[in-house]
Amino acid sequence: MGTCCGSNRQGKSQSIFCIDTDGKSIIEYNIHKDNFDIHSLKVQVPAMAKYCEIMPNKILIAGGFKRLKNRFGEPVNDVYLFDKEHGLCNKSSLDQPRTGHCLIAVAGVAYMISGVISHILPTKECQRYNIISDAWETISPLSKPRILAAGCFFGQSIYITGGNPGNTLQNYRDIEVYSIFSNTWKILDIKLPMDIWRHACLPHKNGIIIFGGNGNRSHNLDCFKIDLVNNIIVQLTWLSQGGEFQGCNFGEGENVYAFETVSARTVSIFSQGKWTSKVRNIKQELIEQITL
Repeated sequence: MGTCCGSNRQGKSQSIFCIDTDGKSIIEYNIHKDNFDIHSLKVQVPAMAKYCEIMPNKILIAGGFKRLKNRFGEPVNDVYLFDKEHGLCNKSSLDQPRTGHCLIAVAGVAYMISGVISHILPTKECQRYNIISDAWETISPLSKPRILAAGCFFGQSIYITGGNPGNTLQNYRDIEVYSIFSNTWKILDIKLPMDIWRHACLPHKNGIIIFGGNGNRSHNLDCFKIDLVNNIIVQLTWLSQGGEFQGCNFGEGENVYAFETVSARTVSIFSQGKWTSKVRNIKQELIEQITL
């Protein structure tokens, strides 16, 4: 299960990636070839780690839980970088174990937003990671902790939507915006139409598109857009299935591609106002493996 934060490489994406449920492989859906590839990992990555495409075909993976037999262990501060040529390698660790955070990529820099420290302490703390220097540094904190929120980069800012404070069933409906130039946060006047967490948030044309996750009901099927130019909310076509998603954009934000992260077998595509699905044939893959 992975993050709901997209790669945000608007108009440049070639593929969309998802960590398989067992943490032993990364599934790639190639947008141009319209096919799935499986990349086996030599190291099993932590459960519920957050990840983002920090540079083309380079996946940064941070935090999560240690995997134990039939359950999750303690949170970890592990950080990895995956690319198709070199596989998985270790990078500078987080200063503390982190779960439930956002991880958002902007031109070779990953922003780690909020979450929970060591499984017990909801935090407002935010950090950023530079892939060139392999170093983390602290940036301005959010106004309040947001666990399993979702965010993306749009224009010149990072937008963080929804989430949970960590001690209540009532999720947030507000949006915080971070300026990467001034290192400051502000809360938008516009609010989400529902309280929501575990959702996906991606740039889309003149705003951000939000879908999936859990809101007023489990397995939210709603899909709506925050039009940041006209400051309005637009209801879009509902999803055919709920769940948690890892997403990316293609074609200057016209199309949205979203991996359903629990099974890593379905890619939902939002194009021309409609959702369609591409399904990975797991049964056929198993038959081929046995044959080999």
